[in-house]
Amino acid sequence: MKRISLILVCIMLLGVFHVNAAQEVVYDVGTQTFTPLDLTKAANMGFADEIEGDGKGGWADQGAANDFRNFTHRGRTLFNGIPFNIIEPKNNGGNSCVVLRGQNNEYFPISAEIEVNQEAGGVYFLHAASHTEGKISDIVGKYTFVYEDGTSSDVNVRGNKDVFNWWGKNSSETCISVWTGANGSTNLISLGMFACPNPYPNKKISKIVASTPGNEASLIVVAATLTD
Repeated sequence: MKRISLILVCIMLLGVFHVNAAQEVVYDVGTQTFTPLDLTKAANMGFADEIEGDGKGGWADQGAANDFRNFTHRGRTLFNGIPFNIIEPKNNGGNSCVVLRGQNNEYFPISAEIEVNQEAGGVYFLHAASHTEGKISDIVGKYTFVYEDGTSSDVNVRGNKDVFNWWGKNSSETCISVWTGANGSTNLISLGMFACPNPYPNKKISKIVASTPGNEASLIVVAATLTD
């Protein structure tokens, strides 16, 4: 039985996420069933950017010296034993991630839909925040679970708790850093993994809508994986 060492204690009974950030635990990956989601339709930016502020290219649209091109994972990739599907930009019109509007990128959308069409106890999101300078809300954005029965439920994405700025490396009880690297502007960039509970795990999820208020921090989603 494959065992790995994690700080993330995953779903227990009733679909509730429990995390122990202070004490390392042994986690059996065989206790969960994972389903990587397809973000190809939702993706609107790549990892590499050439011209700052033109609304095209990649990542946070801050130019070639400050992008995410050194994140080279593609296809099925394991982070802390959890499989994710990382989009190859060349196979998706240059788009590999979802970048939502913030205070300095008004040409980006404020929401994006991720197709699901199945039940799940929760979702692991590979994501980050951008344009967090100045005063920002405690809520960077939200993930809205839309169910087959027509109902929906929001999960707020809290800044510096559920998501962190991609410059630097941070972890909390709900979001841990799973990848670090560098670019032309800083020696430390990172990507976090957020353990997001499904408020109604017994309902079939039609889709998840990621969104931001549009005038504060930007939310960047690289991949998402369901867990039972």
